Amino acid sequence: METNKPDKLYSLFEEVTVSKDEDLKQFFKRTQYDNLIWMNERLIDIFGEDKKPYLLDCAVMFTGILHHNFHYNYLAKFYSNASPLQVIRYSVERLKKIVEDVSNSHAQLLDPDIIEQWLPGFSEKKRGYKERVHQQIKYLKELLEMIEDNEKRSKYKESLDFIQEELFISRKPKIFLIESILFMMKDYPSKHWKEEIEKLGQIVQEYVKEL
Repeated sequence: METNKPDKLYSLFEEVTVSKDEDLKQFFKRTQYDNLIWMNERLIDIFGEDKKPYLLDCAVMFTGILHHNFHYNYLAKFYSNASPLQVIRYSVERLKKIVEDVSNSHAQLLDPDIIEQWLPGFSEKKRGYKERVHQQIKYLKELLEMIEDNEKRSKYKESLDFIQEELFISRKPKIFLIESILFMMKDYPSKHWKEEIEKLGQIVQEYVKEL
């Protein structure tokens, strides 16, 4: 939100909606879906799988709340002294109450399965990829239990946790950083370990092609 100035974004969105360029419209539509789905998955990470049936609705509402709060906050303060962090925190606090309310009342507007209609194959690919990464990292951690050096074992586990968080939580994973960490982690006195690290690297590369 700090990088993308709200006034310029709104102007761009308005121009796209009236544009006669169908490719541009489709690109914009796909971007909207991508952003919404990313937000939905982050809400699942925060609020848990048990609230998943209601979180796509919450992602839609939160997106509207956030964008309008930014827009009018900037207008009211004449584009100065407007704190993005303050607006985001305020909006998230409102979101927490909404999530609690819709989950307690079992209120649902959009079925999360609609994502498959918007972006066919997205959910299945995402789940499959996450499972492969999760299983590979789990296996690598099991191999680490054979290391007697506690400091090294702890360092490698932290690196594996970082890779998983960067891939699944970061909106734009730092692939170059992940690859650098994987390269350094090959420095281990075991041929099998090196082969399994390379296998994790291959899974990451496959994911990058889907981005």
